[in-house]
Amino acid sequence: MNQEIFLMMKDEAYTYDELSFLAEKVLPFVEELNARNELEDKLTAFMDSLKDKRDKTALFFMPEASFQMFSLLTGDNSISCININDIKEILTALNLVKDSSLEFMKKHLSKKLEVLYKYLEEGNGVKPVPIQADNLERKRI
Repeated sequence: MNQEIFLMMKDEAYTYDELSFLAEKVLPFVEELNARNELEDKLTAFMDSLKDKRDKTALFFMPEASFQMFSLLTGDNSISCININDIKEILTALNLVKDSSLEFMKKHLSKKLEVLYKYLEEGNGVKPVPIQADNLERKRI
């Protein structure tokens, strides 16, 4: 790969490019077809919410409790849903990607996904919502 991408340096938010990487490079390694199709639908919905402003927005996995209060003021603007089983499937598939040229992205996303997985493992929930990105980094990979 030799392209410029945008990365979010906050663990709880993902850029269009990060989500696109998961959809294109990781989803093919999800073994169960039904899980792959469901994840593809979710990732597509996530990416669609960002694609028009991919250099200015990110998808924030807002804690569900905070979202409940936030949505009272702004309405329910969550994009699809995600749960611990989804993250587990993505992490498992990510570990199956063996292309050495993708190693940077694998490490970057593994760290972020592990944080999300641990948060969900504690019994918490999240609601994905688009936000103004304030910590984007351009990276050539």
